[in-house]
Amino acid sequence: MLGMPSTNLVSEDELDAMGAEALRADDPQPILAELLDIIEQGRLADPASEGYALELAAEISQWQGDLDTALELTERALAGAQQPAEQQGYPRALRAEILVQLGREVEGMSELDALRPLLATDPSAVDYLRDTLEACDRAELAEQWLTEAMRVVLARFQDGDRTDAEDGEASADPAVLVALARQRHDLRRELDLEPDELDEVAEELADESEDAEDTGDVDEPELYGLDSLDGDEFTLVYWPRQEFDQLTKEWPELATVTGPSWDDHRMWTERALAAYAEQGVRHLHLVAGSAADVLAFVAERDAGDDDLELVDEYGELLADQGGGTRWPPEREDDCWCGSATRYESCCLLRSRVE
Repeated sequence: MLGMPSTNLVSEDELDAMGAEALRADDPQPILAELLDIIEQGRLADPASEGYALELAAEISQWQGDLDTALELTERALAGAQQPAEQQGYPRALRAEILVQLGREVEGMSELDALRPLLATDPSAVDYLRDTLEACDRAELAEQWLTEAMRVVLARFQDGDRTDAEDGEASADPAVLVALARQRHDLRRELDLEPDELDEVAEELADESEDAEDTGDVDEPELYGLDSLDGDEFTLVYWPRQEFDQLTKEWPELATVTGPSWDDHRMWTERALAAYAEQGVRHLHLVAGSAADVLAFVAERDAGDDDLELVDEYGELLADQGGGTRWPPEREDDCWCGSATRYESCCLLRSRVE
């Protein structure tokens, strides 16, 4: 990406690749400079991507500790946004986090408080607002907000899942309830809080999702290598960078299920795991695949290059052997993908990219 001729237009996929490269780089400054050049020179294939490009540049600046630049870039992204303010939740949360990190806590927390109603209407807001509050050292406040939002959503279900046109009350959304229950339950365990009645609701929702999984009512992510261990636990095969490169070189057809690049593979894997967590699967694991082993596994069966389901069988074999890495890691721990970057700044962030 670096050294790209100035006439080239840059797609969102290429922006994603730049962000992933910045995460891995010891010094992401050259990547940030290239990204800013792309923005300033109008080299985005889709002009509507400018807000995303600015957010990405702001995040890289934040990772580097250049909070003033990060704030400036975030404000540029918000100023040029084409969508209404209520649809700018993530960049507003990012701006709030940076403000708190700069010591402007009143401004930052005021911004987050303005976003708080989204917890009862937007499943994605449940994720990024919890993460932002924790990054601002306000995990207890996050638990309070999630609790209150969950009670609001539960009340809507008790009222018959209706929309009140007169007072503008939103209808109950099962996806919001599941997101709130999962995030709140997970956060309370991190805080070592005793289970309460809403934790019981979270467990009930998880059990219902598990029953749906057992009866085939829940669609599985279309990724090979997924196998049930005991009905409550799943393992997903992923390919570390070196293994991925070797495997896709030897078996190019596999790119349709692993992803065309390692960055895509990591993103797809993270999203698949998040989807299972949303469905209530409580024990998720990752196990690293070996290119040499899976190629030998396929060769022993005299299969053709189009017999991609053999990768699933290979995954079942690994699952039967047990072990693996539990997902998700702690936000401050190294990412599961082996990038040597903190999870919160690597695949957790990658999964949010649309």
